[in-house]
Amino acid sequence: MPKLQIINEHQLDDWVSKNDREAQTLIVELISKLVSVSCPTATHQSFPLHVNQPGSDGEVMTEFGYKGFVPDGRSFWEIGTGEKAGNKATKDYRELTAVIPEDVRKESSFIFVTPRSSAHDWQNTWKEEGVSKWTKTREDQNEWSVVKVINGALLTDWLSYFPALGQWFACRILGLRSGFETG
Repeated sequence: MPKLQIINEHQLDDWVSKNDREAQTLIVELISKLVSVSCPTATHQSFPLHVNQPGSDGEVMTEFGYKGFVPDGRSFWEIGTGEKAGNKATKDYRELTAVIPEDVRKESSFIFVTPRSSAHDWQNTWKEEGVSKWTKTREDQNEWSVVKVINGALLTDWLSYFPALGQWFACRILGLRSGFETG
């Protein structure tokens, strides 16, 4: 499938930094749309657009996931737009692990999404503070079937597989014209 990158991770990170409140809702909407187009045969998908609700930010059940972004089976999603993505991921991981029964967790995936750029915050390195180390530490705890982080770089990569959705998103955050307007 050809890719078309309409927005890059630095543009996304810059917008989120300047529009934190709006980003909290729009990023959830984006993830919901990405999951919908990536997994059209999902049997369950829920991403409530209201922020600060109890429980996970999203839940997906699909027999067929999508290339390293949406895992097969059941997944619970947490989304954080703040500057300290690692801290938010740790807090959400602990809270969700405490409320989801062990038998459900062992057959489910934990996905944390941050639109923040890996160049500015929580880099994808094996350093103590890196995403890779964070993920490996949680995988080694064997509390979930899969633990994954999708940062700004991966999020814009995922978006590049769906150019129409990328254009919609770029229009929303960058104020670009969609090309569909008349006059």
